Amino acid sequence: MIKLALIDDDPIFTRVLSRAMADRDYDVVVCNSIDEGREMAARSWADAVLLDLNIEGNNGSVLIDDFRVANATTKVVILTAYGCVKSAVWAAKCGAADFVTKPIDAEEIDFALKRALGLPAQMPELSTPPQEVREAHIIEFFEKNDRSVSPTARELDIHRRSLQRILHRLGFNRTNEPARKVTAFRRARRMMRLWSSTLSPHRKTARLGHSRYRKGFLQA
Repeated sequence: MIKLALIDDDPIFTRVLSRAMADRDYDVVVCNSIDEGREMAARSWADAVLLDLNIEGNNGSVLIDDFRVANATTKVVILTAYGCVKSAVWAAKCGAADFVTKPIDAEEIDFALKRALGLPAQMPELSTPPQEVREAHIIEFFEKNDRSVSPTARELDIHRRSLQRILHRLGFNRTNEPARKVTAFRRARRMMRLWSSTLSPHRKTARLGHSRYRKGFLQA
């Protein structure tokens, strides 16, 4: 049985994943904070660690050295959100054995952990095409940020305009405040044109006559 330390600050995610990994013959201990992770490292208990990079706003990679110093044979696999791959590569250079990206299922995690430990493992079949996984993750972050482009782009480490193009392709046409302002302006302009077209002939004539009067007055 593989002893797994699961370190993530999302209690729902850790509860579901710990059950799924227990069904795959893992002995799982959950840590929901950096301090709990340090206590786990000091125990030198885990064979493998699944470590989220973002724990309560802190960089989870600070725990890599703790586990390596406590037990050199412990393998750390980084769990990161899409768009944070650069950070995961940096963490791997700091000593992590591998990294996996969210969203991910238990079979893929099982494969990554066993590969890091040098155990035989069969690569799972991708249930969802990578492009769909990527788009689903972008939409998840977009909705979490109340459909605001700028904070979503910052979290995903994507250029703002690139994110706008992706969202437009996915059917999110009004993704920023300027676009809504332009739309409102065009709607108001159409209403003004409609209002002008409904003026009575008398008012139109009076308005034109007034303009002609002013023109003649200026010429005089």
